[in-house]
Amino acid sequence: MLEAKNRLSELLDRAVAGEEVVITRRGEPEVVLTPLRKPISREEAEAEMARWDALRARYKGPVGTTEQTKADINAGRRF
Repeated sequence: MLEAKNRLSELLDRAVAGEEVVITRRGEPEVVLTPLRKPISREEAEAEMARWDALRARYKGPVGTTEQTKADINAGRRF
């Protein structure tokens, strides 16, 4: 545990990068560090960007203020 305490920043970086880090005490596993969010692959990121590009392409109107958007919705304008 002392070694883990001294290297905590490094161990956290490894866990955030997707590695499962096991911290032991007297040779027995005590803690597992894992990322809260799973890293996504380049392909997954590109697919998500393409999805957003397609959504943006469907919207042809200008982007307005919140008040304008509310008025458009109240007037029955479909996006």
